[in-house]
Amino acid sequence: MTKTVVVLPGEGIGIEVIDATCDLLVEAGLPLKIVKPAQVEGATPTRAGSVPEETKRIAREADGVLFGAAGPATTNVVSWLRWEMRAWAGVRPIRFRAGMRSPLADPDGIDYVIVRENSEGIYPGREGELADLARVMPDLRDRSGRTVKEYGEGNFAVKVVTTAGVERVARFACRLARARKAKGKPGKVTCVTKSNVLAATDGRIVSRDHRTRRTRGGRSDLRALPRGRRRAPPPALSNVDGRGAVHEPVRGHPVRSRSRDGRRARIDPIGQLRR
Repeated sequence: MTKTVVVLPGEGIGIEVIDATCDLLVEAGLPLKIVKPAQVEGATPTRAGSVPEETKRIAREADGVLFGAAGPATTNVVSWLRWEMRAWAGVRPIRFRAGMRSPLADPDGIDYVIVRENSEGIYPGREGELADLARVMPDLRDRSGRTVKEYGEGNFAVKVVTTAGVERVARFACRLARARKAKGKPGKVTCVTKSNVLAATDGRIVSRDHRTRRTRGGRSDLRALPRGRRRAPPPALSNVDGRGAVHEPVRGHPVRSRSRDGRRARIDPIGQLRR
C-alpha cells in the first residue's frame, strides 16, 4: 500500500538534506508518494510567511511529514507543525551501530530513546520586558532574593508546565518503554529535569511523571544524557496527536554550513533517515 509523505524542507541546509533523503527513498523503491507543496506565502528573507491552507490540508491527510530546518522565512512552518498539528511528543532514538565513529571508549550497547514534551516549556515564546514584569509582580524574587526590578534593563521568558502536558508525555514514554521491553530491551523510563532549581515547574514534571508511572507499574531512574553532533544528529520523530508523525533532523538551521569557501555543505543526511 502506497503511503503519502509531505516534504517541507524549510531553509538553509534543510533543503539539501531533504533533497538527499528523497533521492534515497526513491532509489530504495519504497511504496511512497512524495508530495512537495508550497511551504509559505508572503515571505521575505527577513519576515516569516504564512503556511498556505492547501498545504495544511495536504499535510493533515498525509501519512507523514519530512521537515528540514526552519529559518527566518519558514519559522511558521515548524510552529504550525508543532502546535496546530499537535506534535507534542519529540521522540529521538539514540543507537550505536557497528562501523560508526564514536568518541566513547565502549559505545556498544547504546540504545535508548529521548522523549521530550514539545509544546510547552519556553518554546511557545511568551516573552516581554523586565520592566513590565516588575510592575505586575513587584514582589517576585529569585533564589538569591533579588526582585525583578533589581535586574535592570532586560527581557524575560515564561516557562509553562501543565499537569495535562506532563501526564500526556509521561504516558507516551511509558507506552514506548513497554513496547521496547517486549523486544527484549530495558523497560525503564528516566525523567530528566532541573527540579533542584525549578522546584515548581520542573518539580511538577517529576511529581506527575512519578505518579503516571506508578499507575502503570513502571520504574524510574535519573542519569546524564550525551549531546548529539551536527555531523549525524539524532532524528526527531514528533508524534502528531496519535495520528501520524513529523520526521525532523535535530540540527536547527545552520545557514553558515551551506558552503565553506564556495564548496557544498558537508552535513550528513543520515540524521534525517535514521530511526
